[in-house]
Amino acid sequence: MTGPTSIHAIIPQLLQLIEELALRPGERLPGERELAARLGWSRNTLREALTLMASRGQLEIRPRQGIFLGGSDSGDCAALLREGFGALRLVAPSLTSSVCCDCGPAELTVLEGHTATLGRALVEENFLLVWRSLTVFYLEVAKLARNRMVEKLLADICALIPENGNVAGLPRIRRDALQNFFTAHVGLLQGLRSRNSTQTAQLARDSLEELRHFLDASLTGRKSDDSSSGRVRQ
Repeated sequence: MTGPTSIHAIIPQLLQLIEELALRPGERLPGERELAARLGWSRNTLREALTLMASRGQLEIRPRQGIFLGGSDSGDCAALLREGFGALRLVAPSLTSSVCCDCGPAELTVLEGHTATLGRALVEENFLLVWRSLTVFYLEVAKLARNRMVEKLLADICALIPENGNVAGLPRIRRDALQNFFTAHVGLLQGLRSRNSTQTAQLARDSLEELRHFLDASLTGRKSDDSSSGRVRQ
């Protein structure tokens, strides 16, 4: 039987296929044999993935009728964002501080590339693509820090996020809504470049705090008490 982590990791492939089929909620998916052939999976692996997605409400399995697309998977993704973000807020400041003195030009170039991807995600106003890009950034930091535990955690989180960043039911973002977050994130890179570990840790906190304001407003439909603070430390 396929392990839970690997099943989570391959579900985005099935979501991508569903999107390519242009199915709407309530419409019937192709049969198991066709799905398994299209995806190159065994029938057992496919059934595990279908069962997990059905438990989330993404699919509905009707005996003798087939498999039907559920209403939305936005609730599950919202839970994923909150859980993953909580973990990231805990580890990011110490993680960035620990690599500060060892982050040379080559390492900075890699991190700048991930930041550029994050910036493009903001321009595209795509909620999940922003989150995926940020997770990949900190995954690279974890690799530089040689922190295998955090690296595995972030890799598992990243594997759960659809690569195309599109999930029905999640709101699209306005790029100005995350301007404070991105400004602080760019400042974080500057802190790494100057090898100031204290400043770097604080900028990691600042950028993720700004992101928290956005998540609170987007996922709950309300503003947090101190949102839109614009408190970016110089």
